[in-house]
Amino acid sequence: MYQYNFVFLVLTLCFKLFSGAANSKCSYTCTKRLTKLGVKIMRCPHNAFMVCPQTFTKYYLKKQKCVKCCPGFTEIDVGICKDINECSKSNGGCQHICNNTQGSYHCQCKLGYKLSNGKKCVDINECAKGNGGCQHNCLNSVGSYKCSCKSGYQLVNNKQCSDINECAKGNGGCQHNCLNSVGSYKCSCKSGYQLVNNKQCSDINECYKSNGGCQHICKNTQGSYQCQCRLGYKLNNGKKYVDINECSSRNGNCQHICTNIEGSYRCSCKTGYRLATTKHCMILMNVYQTMEAANRSVAIQ
Repeated sequence: MYQYNFVFLVLTLCFKLFSGAANSKCSYTCTKRLTKLGVKIMRCPHNAFMVCPQTFTKYYLKKQKCVKCCPGFTEIDVGICKDINECSKSNGGCQHICNNTQGSYHCQCKLGYKLSNGKKCVDINECAKGNGGCQHNCLNSVGSYKCSCKSGYQLVNNKQCSDINECAKGNGGCQHNCLNSVGSYKCSCKSGYQLVNNKQCSDINECYKSNGGCQHICKNTQGSYQCQCRLGYKLNNGKKYVDINECSSRNGNCQHICTNIEGSYRCSCKTGYRLATTKHCMILMNVYQTMEAANRSVAIQ
């Protein structure tokens, strides 16, 4: 009966003394009865066994506790455990960031990196998955990445690309007309001009080719040209010519008779007269002169 009471007393004291140690992660509870007088087997939550000193009465009389700190803790006094800050020494072996926790620690990487073997950090290739969210080009760099756009586009909200209207600034460098298109633009020239080096415009000399389609004379002008006719002709439909009938208007200024010819006309006199000038007639003084005037005429060029 006395032995039973003694075992019960020891078990009760063991439970009270060791079930609530200072380290909350490693509280100890007797899991077995005494194997022999004064020997106790304890179990930590992480399944690490410990054996208390054989002379339990000695520890009890000195008001000491039978404890063992869990991994990540250190005993700073009898029965008192304190967390070890692994990050305080060599950054815990972490390449980037060391985060201390109660009884442990873990490594963390900066943005753009991922953990390798628990401590080292390697670059994340953001472009390898979904092109990094970039609409056009994705350029990976150590610890980061960036998006870029194709020629003719500009970056919007760091990932999307929108068309650049090159014509909105300085007419795109075009001398005459600027036509914007998706991702590009082009210059064009007004009628009568041709594009030089993709932006400048120079006059087209239409008269170089087939005389500009003119029947007589082709005269080039800036951005255009015009057809002209020789004396005695007039333009018809801008390029062809027709003969001018000078006699139809005021008898060609002839005093007597006006005769139209291709590209010109001539004046002549009635019988008994002769031409005094190219257009005026004078009376003959004798028969010989009269016959001569009747048979003569002067062509006016």
